[in-house]
Amino acid sequence: MAKQPARVVDVWVYGLVDPRTDQIRYVGQSVDPVERLAAHLEECYQEQSEKAEWIQELKKLGLVPRQIILERTTSELWEEREQYWIAKCKAIGEPLVNTTAGGFGLRDPSPKVRQKCGVAGKKHAGQATPPEVREKIAATMRARYGRDSGR
Repeated sequence: MAKQPARVVDVWVYGLVDPRTDQIRYVGQSVDPVERLAAHLEECYQEQSEKAEWIQELKKLGLVPRQIILERTTSELWEEREQYWIAKCKAIGEPLVNTTAGGFGLRDPSPKVRQKCGVAGKKHAGQATPPEVREKIAATMRARYGRDSGR
């Protein structure tokens, strides 16, 4: 059976802006940026990251990040475009809380993330990911991005 080409969909690269300083603090991507902003606001209490801490801090002050659209791109180009915007924001001095350079996977993680991965890796060293977990992850990525991740 011939493999069907992946459907190209719109993907939005967005920035989350600190309403106190008007600085971009996070760059992300989504096919539904409004829904993704809502998810960021809910997830901040389950995550342990600089982004989550920043959003929690804002919420304690009765504030939320403002979302701006940086670029409309496609499901074929989003990784490259997200990486571009993260690099551009860093180059102009925006105090980003992104932990990687963007795109799929863990590219150029921050020192804090590298340290966490090292600890987690030692904790689970030698343990294979069960096939049913690998398949669930792969199915989620195929559904989300319309293609096999990294293949």
